[in-house]
Amino acid sequence: MLLAIINIFFIGPAVDILIFLNITKLRVKSIFDRFVLIGLGITVILLESISDFIKLDQTDLIFTIIEASLFEIVFYKRVKDKILLVNAGIIVAMLSLISDFVITISENLSFTNTALVEFMSMLLPIIEYIVIRHYSSKLNRLFSGINKKTIFYTLLYLYISTAIAYIVATLEKQVTIETLTILGILVIQGVYAIVSLKLNLQLQTTLLEKAEQQKLKDVNHQLEKNNKQLKDYATSLEKDEDRLRRFKHDYRNILNGLKIAAQKDDSKALIKQLDEYSQNHFDENTLSKFKDVHHIHNDMIKSIIITKLAKIYDDKIPYRFSCEKDIIDFPFISKDEELDIVRIIGIAFDNAIEASEGLKNAQIEAMLYQSEGNLEFIIRNKIDQVDKDQILKAGFTTKNDHNGLGLSNAMEIANKYFENIMVDVDTKGEWFTFSLVLLPTN
Repeated sequence: MLLAIINIFFIGPAVDILIFLNITKLRVKSIFDRFVLIGLGITVILLESISDFIKLDQTDLIFTIIEASLFEIVFYKRVKDKILLVNAGIIVAMLSLISDFVITISENLSFTNTALVEFMSMLLPIIEYIVIRHYSSKLNRLFSGINKKTIFYTLLYLYISTAIAYIVATLEKQVTIETLTILGILVIQGVYAIVSLKLNLQLQTTLLEKAEQQKLKDVNHQLEKNNKQLKDYATSLEKDEDRLRRFKHDYRNILNGLKIAAQKDDSKALIKQLDEYSQNHFDENTLSKFKDVHHIHNDMIKSIIITKLAKIYDDKIPYRFSCEKDIIDFPFISKDEELDIVRIIGIAFDNAIEASEGLKNAQIEAMLYQSEGNLEFIIRNKIDQVDKDQILKAGFTTKNDHNGLGLSNAMEIANKYFENIMVDVDTKGEWFTFSLVLLPTN
């Protein structure tokens, strides 16, 4: 009798609370938290006492559900991850039910006595706590990780199986072959559920590792591509600088000759010669094709813009790019968002290039600037009259050999970050304008 009282008033409630705290990793620091735990402990003791003294079948099942629900209510605001909260509550309820189930079976065995049953009722919760305590960190990661919903459904299934086993044990006043068969099937189902969950988690872990490896490979490939583009940019600047230096040197010699020729009244001929030389050796577009990109202090953004400007230049499409002030702070919330912004800018440039191919009055204008922390990218191009709504439909294109998925993909990417990315398109007259605004996070 003494062991039963100790279990009801001390060990049982304490173990349930400690198991829950270990799984959720809640820390009791303030006096208020301690009062909450004391109140919770007293409530659990009352529930255990009522369940024990009612002496009705299936009362333990009902009170484990009430107890778990009580844990959910008390700690609802303290645990941010609600699925972790629910999973921890199910574990507490299921372990309590398992203890009650084992005790019920033991009471129906002929070789057991009251003292042994009371000792087991005290020992089982302690063993459960030691096991949970040992694996608490791992359980916390599982119950709050990416597979937490799968684990929730598995735990719910195991609890229902345990509840059925408990009901069978309480209905049968003695252990029979039929009872053992039913319990054996339920145990097999429980083991199967646990093994299936473990295999599923291993499979998902393998798939995630492969996905991470592929993502890392893609990022490395993108970085290599960016480095190559930046090297090409540097090489182009060096060539243009050398060309300008040679031109400046030759120009100085010609100007010196112009002074002499002016004295001989032959300046008109020399000026004509100077003009012809300028046209042959001084390509203004070549020297300014990467104008303002040095103000962009982000290698990936700079790289994609350099690549697209080089493409526009090679396609001989008239264009203008502007980034008048240095942009250093880019308000990206993550590396994934940075990669997606690069994709959107690339898509916008590709759309402008494709729309300009074959157009008689083709023109592309793009600009990147920062205002009050907002990063804004705008690109516009000359087009024939096109309906704005049609442009955003997946599959729409004005080109014969293109799938037309570009702008719809850009909008889909932007929608992933709807809280800090705004994308808009507009058609006015002969211009199509694409704008991207990246808002800083608070």
